[in-house]
Amino acid sequence: MAADGGPRLVAGWALVAAGFTYTTWVLGLWVNPGVDARSGYVSSYAATDQPHRALFVFGDCATGVLVVLAVLLVALSRVGVWNTLATVGWLGLGLFGAGTVADSVLTLDCTPYTDATCALLERSGHVSLGHQLHATTSSLAVTGACVSLLAMALAWRRPWIWVLAVLELLAVAASLAAMLAGDWMGAAQRVQVGILAVWLVGLGAVVLSARPHRAPDGPGPVLGLHVVDEGSGEPAVLMVSGLGEAWFDWDAVAARLDTRVVRYDRPGLGLSLPESGPVTLAAEVDRLAEVGPARAVVVAHSFGAFFAEGFARRYPERVVGLVLVDPSCEPAATRRAGWWSRLLRVGPPVTSLLTAGLAPALGPWARNRAVRAQTVAGTAPGDREQVRAVFGSARVLGTAVKELLSYRDVAADLLALRAATAFPAVPVVVLTALGDVADPAEAAEWRDGHAALAALLGGRQEVLADARHMLQVDRPELVVAAIREVS
Repeated sequence: MAADGGPRLVAGWALVAAGFTYTTWVLGLWVNPGVDARSGYVSSYAATDQPHRALFVFGDCATGVLVVLAVLLVALSRVGVWNTLATVGWLGLGLFGAGTVADSVLTLDCTPYTDATCALLERSGHVSLGHQLHATTSSLAVTGACVSLLAMALAWRRPWIWVLAVLELLAVAASLAAMLAGDWMGAAQRVQVGILAVWLVGLGAVVLSARPHRAPDGPGPVLGLHVVDEGSGEPAVLMVSGLGEAWFDWDAVAARLDTRVVRYDRPGLGLSLPESGPVTLAAEVDRLAEVGPARAVVVAHSFGAFFAEGFARRYPERVVGLVLVDPSCEPAATRRAGWWSRLLRVGPPVTSLLTAGLAPALGPWARNRAVRAQTVAGTAPGDREQVRAVFGSARVLGTAVKELLSYRDVAADLLALRAATAFPAVPVVVLTALGDVADPAEAAEWRDGHAALAALLGGRQEVLADARHMLQVDRPELVVAAIREVS
């Protein structure tokens, strides 16, 4: 839990701290008594013409930044109960954080509820753009907070959250009524922001006490490298997934085999914890040596074919045969320039952060849509909870981006290994799917590239004109037949 605990702890304490920074308006009762606590906006303390405004601007800005940071970290570590309602709740909280940061930037010029001149300037439009937009950003922040409270109350079903949600809605209604009446606006708004401060502290406590999300009924814990080792018999079968894929993409093939089957998730994919640095051929080949049986038929899909061939060349005594399922094929790849490594360091974490809030809701949908498009039957493997646990994680998306950015270097390293190391005399089958290659020229290039690969490895090619890229999902019986052929 240590790896997931870091982001979770930071998120929890960030929310607690945000709850306290959101109460800096209380200091205004002493340091700026000129603002009428009954009628003046809480944001009046940060108005341009008020003393000590920097203190209150800092309070709002710090609150918003801490809340947004917490939402991103929570999404990365998948804390506590996580479902559609919880996702909406975290997105609402993110909106509250962003709106609060905007409030700290777009401050009021003056205090219209306690200054008649300011009120006249506001009504005539003779105030700054920031003053005019402040009402909009405040409304967005309040809306986000209310959405967050209601969604979390429904998702987590904790009585204290329901109490805060009801009180907050009543306070918002009272604020609107006071605004129309022209009095008691400040008092109602102070109750409103006070409830939100309590909500932030309480939510932070929940995050600190929660455990990271686990896949229910999953085949193994989220600790280190996730390996699924099932069945018995020889020769064993070692399965290597394609770019961004998970162990359950092989379910249909594994279910048809009556021998030992080993599947695993590369670091950062599936249920495996991530590793820093780029994806490299050497590291993944060594990883196959660590997780694989003493001798096995190696079956690899797409991008995974690079690692499978590298494993056969580096550890020939461990390989009985090789089945390449619509493999990636790059006969002329060259390594990227040196600056590319800097992009590799920045790209995946930035992707994870940018998609943290959306991944739980959109990740599973996007994954299923992509896989179905690559099968004739339009199906996607994995039950609902497995797909949520894996593809609802921004970590997995960030790792997939890292693999994509590393693709060309891995292909170039395989070419270098081919030049230096002979391929063992083991049977090889290359399965070629052409059903999702619409352009005839591209289809011919893909078919011919696989034919050249099969010839290079001393194997045979089987061309499947109507099958699509996810052959292990669409045509598992053909993959099983190829495995038995090379066993």
